[in-house]
Amino acid sequence: MVLGGRNVNNLTNLPTSPITKQVAIYLIRWYTGLTNGEIGKIFKMKAQAVSKAGIKIERLMKENRKIRSQVNKLISIFEG
Repeated sequence: MVLGGRNVNNLTNLPTSPITKQVAIYLIRWYTGLTNGEIGKIFKMKAQAVSKAGIKIERLMKENRKIRSQVNKLISIFEG
């Protein structure tokens, strides 16, 4: 699978923190038509874990202004 010009069939080899992974999942869910199962294949996770990660980062964004600001900066890059 190609996303943003990069092969993203397996992102598990990239160094990430849990929040980084949650943000990536959130953005992929928001900006693509991929299902939780399809996203799970990219990250080698079950669909339920993808759903929980998305929900968790949404909650963190509501509670933490710094995280919300950083995610919004990433979103502005995607939206150009």
